[in-house]
Amino acid sequence: FDVTVTSGTPAHEYENLWMVGDDWCYSNRLINLGVKDGTELLDPEEFIWESSNIVLASVNTKGEVFGRTKLTLENETVTIKATNKKTHQVVTKDVVVRTEPPTRIYTCYQIGSNDLWNQPKVTSFVGDVVKVIVSYDRNVIDRSVTVVLSDESIASYIVEGSNVVLQLKKEGSTDVTIRSVLNPELSSKTRVTVVKAGAIGQDDIEDVHLSIRKSIGHALMFGVTQVFTFLTLYMFLYNKKKWWMIVIISFAAGVLLASVSELIQFFIPLRSGTFIDILIDTSGVAIGLGITLGITYLVERFKKKKKKSRVAKD
Repeated sequence: FDVTVTSGTPAHEYENLWMVGDDWCYSNRLINLGVKDGTELLDPEEFIWESSNIVLASVNTKGEVFGRTKLTLENETVTIKATNKKTHQVVTKDVVVRTEPPTRIYTCYQIGSNDLWNQPKVTSFVGDVVKVIVSYDRNVIDRSVTVVLSDESIASYIVEGSNVVLQLKKEGSTDVTIRSVLNPELSSKTRVTVVKAGAIGQDDIEDVHLSIRKSIGHALMFGVTQVFTFLTLYMFLYNKKKWWMIVIISFAAGVLLASVSELIQFFIPLRSGTFIDILIDTSGVAIGLGITLGITYLVERFKKKKKKSRVAKD
């Protein structure tokens, strides 16, 4: 090919280029930068955007700067450069990348098989070793904490980074205050009560609560089921001479349902069915049936009285 080179029009030189936008950003956060010529905001696509340290912060073709996860707690500075594609004019801006401090602290007291999160009060036995796991609402590098006990004769502690190990020494109560080193304003306070071995501990309290909730829930569920079962049979099979058959059939259906329900749980992971559970379910069936029979009796009695009064009037 024959190529002819002629003089062309040179690219327009901007007179007053400068970069606008925030001077800082948090790690894992985005800020927007732009380039102006005086007061006119230019198209970011006209520029080639570069970061002096892409490990610290990256920048895309739209001038959006993303602060990456920092390896240090100190503020670090990255230089963002924008080069015009036509005039090759360069503007720069220093952006400080900060580590965003956490705003909340969470504590988990591991007592026996229980994980107790953010509890104002916990109970355990003399001689127990309680592990306290500390976490924050943000992913921070410095997770270390300090610990203050209101009564150091009740317990002693060892700090292992962001975790605390409590050794319970004698009966009594002590306030355990755990404070963040990174942000000392963040703290969690828990009242730890230490009781002698054989007394009711946190495990026992949780087990009792679970048993009560489970018993009431199961009994109530099967009781309500029995109410609807009896009423259904009563509506379709009612006979004055054989009303007792309705009672027997509905009760047997309730017991069968309870037994099958607990049997199924043997085949479900992390669930179990016991004879005690069947008895609890059956008690719910009996209570529901008793309540239904009582209401049915009152309704029938009311109907009879109403019928007698009507006959007497006639």
